[in-house]
Amino acid sequence: MSQINRNYAFLWDMWQSSQRIILFTENTSWQEYRNNILLQSAIERQLEI
Repeated sequence: MSQINRNYAFLWDMWQSSQRIILFTENTSWQEYRNNILLQSAIERQLEI
C-alpha cells in the first residue's frame, strides 16, 4: 500500500470516527481516545472483509 493510500485510510478512519458518539471522559487521555478510535476502525475493517 502506498503512503498516500495509507494516509487516506487514516483520514477516512478519523472522519468515520467523528460521525460516531464516543464517550470521552475526563479520565481518558487524548492518546487513549485516539487509540480506541483506530482500534475500533481496524476491527470494523476486518469485519467488512
